[in-house]
Amino acid sequence: MARSNCPAHDDFVTNLLSFEEAYQMLSMNPSTVFKTSAGNEFTALATLTISGPHKGEKVIRFMRAKDGKEHARVYECCWGHKTNCNRTFINSYTKVLK
Repeated sequence: MARSNCPAHDDFVTNLLSFEEAYQMLSMNPSTVFKTSAGNEFTALATLTISGPHKGEKVIRFMRAKDGKEHARVYECCWGHKTNCNRTFINSYTKVLK
């Protein structure tokens, strides 16, 4: 996961769903393939963090559809921002979840 030059939780994004709505939707539909506005296909997994500062928290992991490699993750505290806690851009993923 490449970091941006932007700070964590940079700027704001309007998502169609709340974090909890997205988490529940993804829990019920784990194999759905989504597409960013740039045409990149991805899946999203709703799981719990097993280690680190967010241990035990809900997390949505964005995986590249063609190989399953994780590209970004979002915690509830990151929702509605362009970047997550690790300064990775998440808005291209979060804004297309519906």
